[in-house]
Amino acid sequence: MSSRNLRAVRMFFLHNWPQKLGSLLAAGLVWWFATVSEAPQTQASRVVSIEVQGLGSTSVARGLPETAVLTIRGPSLLIERLQPGSLGAVIDLTGTSGDFEEPINVVIPRGVELVSVTPSDVIGTVETLTEMVVPVEAVLIGEGNPDTLAEVTLEPDHVTVSGLASELQRVSRVHVPVRAVPGTVQAAGFAADEAGLPVPGVTITPAEVEVAVTDRLILTSRTVALELVPPSVPGFNVAARLETAEVTVTGLPSLLEGLGTIRVTADLSGIEPEAGTFTVPVELGLPDTLGVSSQPQAIIRFTPLALEE
Repeated sequence: MSSRNLRAVRMFFLHNWPQKLGSLLAAGLVWWFATVSEAPQTQASRVVSIEVQGLGSTSVARGLPETAVLTIRGPSLLIERLQPGSLGAVIDLTGTSGDFEEPINVVIPRGVELVSVTPSDVIGTVETLTEMVVPVEAVLIGEGNPDTLAEVTLEPDHVTVSGLASELQRVSRVHVPVRAVPGTVQAAGFAADEAGLPVPGVTITPAEVEVAVTDRLILTSRTVALELVPPSVPGFNVAARLETAEVTVTGLPSLLEGLGTIRVTADLSGIEPEAGTFTVPVELGLPDTLGVSSQPQAIIRFTPLALEE
C-alpha cells in the first residue's frame, strides 16, 4: 500500500474519532439490550446480608435478622450474570431509638424486577452502648491446704465494663478464676450478676488483672471432753476427780480433725502423798503444736490404807 493510501486510511479513522467511538458504544448497548430483552425470562431467589444504616457509634440494633431473601425476575442471561454486590437489603434507622418496625429497602440492578423480599419488615430495638466501673473478685479453683487461708490481692481491684445498657444493668462485679496456690499470675475475668452467673456480651477493660495468692496459717479451736485416769499410790486409797470435764484446744485444723476425748493423768510430782485433799494439774499428753485455753486441774484425796483397817 502506498503512502498516499496509508494517509487516507489514517485520516478516515482519526477524523472525528470521539464521535465514531461513541457511535460504536451506542451500537453495542443497543445490541446488548436487544439481546437481553429477547432472552427468556426467569425467576430466582438470592440471600443477601441486611445492612443497617443511620446508627451512631454508640448505638446498636438488636433483634434484626442477619439476612433477607430476595425473589427477583428478569432475563435469564442477566439473572445468571448478577454479581453478589449488585443486590442489597438496607434498613435506615436514622434518628431511631427504642423499639422500631421498619421496612427493608431493596437495591437491585436495572432490568431486574423485584418479586418479593422476606421478611419485608423487621422489628427490633435500638440500644445504647455504655460503660461503668465494677469491683473485681477472685474465685479460687481447686483444693487448697486445709491448714492455711488463701489471701488474694488484685491489681487493679476495679475494672471498666462496657456493652448494651440492658446487659450492664445485670452486672454487679467481675469474677477472675485462679488456682488456689501461692503465686502471682495474670488472669482474665468475666462479668457476673448478683448470683455469680456470667453476663454475655460485655467487654472488660483491662482484659486481664494481676492476681497474687498468699497462704496464711489457720488456727482454730475445739472443745473436747477429758477423762481422768485415777492415779495409784502405794499405801493410799486415792479418789480423784476433775475440776472441769472439758477443755478448749487450739491448733491447725488438720491436727484437731478427729480429736476425741482426751485421757489425762494427775501430775503428783509436786506433792508428798499423805492423808488429805490436794489440787494438782493434769497431764494432757498433747503435742506441742496444740494449745489449751487453761490448765485443767484434778482434786486428789489420799486416804491411808492403815486407817481404813
